[in-house]
Amino acid sequence: MAATVWVLLCSLLAIVVEVIVGGYGICLPVFAATAFCLDVAQGWRRAFPALAVCGAILDLSFARSFPAQLVLLPLLGVLSEIWRRHGDCPHALAQALPGLAVGGFSGAVLVVFVCLPGTPLGWDILWRNGWLVLQSVVGGAVLTPFAMVLLDGGGRRLGLPLYARARNRQEE
Repeated sequence: MAATVWVLLCSLLAIVVEVIVGGYGICLPVFAATAFCLDVAQGWRRAFPALAVCGAILDLSFARSFPAQLVLLPLLGVLSEIWRRHGDCPHALAQALPGLAVGGFSGAVLVVFVCLPGTPLGWDILWRNGWLVLQSVVGGAVLTPFAMVLLDGGGRRLGLPLYARARNRQEE
């Protein structure tokens, strides 16, 4: 129960930050980075239901006609399982590598499912969508190590499974 509340609380806080930053025209994958870290630490089976609800809330907050986060979350679940088995979980700076993938997935999902449908292609659209993906990739590379450190700090105090100790741990 504590893990579910932790996932919901962290996800809702990430949504608030992403909506505030998005209001200034900056596309940062705050929710995606948080969801990836929670998937690695808690296991995707435990985290997915709460993350799906929060992803729907994020899509509704941005008034998206397509639930992009519900497409992104399974991709992050697969990435988290791969990183959990083969990645370097204890070192914060090494999390920039999956952060690049998290940002790339997040930006690509937004462009393919939200921005491009119904839009005529042109240089302006390509430039704008390329800029969105670049912001998302760089943001993911910066935010994922930051999210890992913050979530492990709080999780340690609550006695929850930690991201830094997730390697080769069987999912509960």
